[in-house]
Amino acid sequence: MEILFFEETRKSGLRITNINPDMTESSFYDDLRFDVSKKEDEKLLSEDIADAVEHILTMRKGAVISNYTIRSLKFGISKKS
Repeated sequence: MEILFFEETRKSGLRITNINPDMTESSFYDDLRFDVSKKEDEKLLSEDIADAVEHILTMRKGAVISNYTIRSLKFGISKKS
């Protein structure tokens, strides 16, 4: 899908980036039965996503990141009681 958007907009100069974050500490999981791990190396922070967005926005005009996947070093999840 991301390649399709990239190819459709390539000639127009529009830059589209698909950001794929791993489990990020946020309110997204508030109403779910599981939550992000409490261990620092098993979750992402909102700052990690902000850093990625800043990287994308500060790239030179002739370059584009079409797909940006951000993952924690280890995978972790915690069940809510």
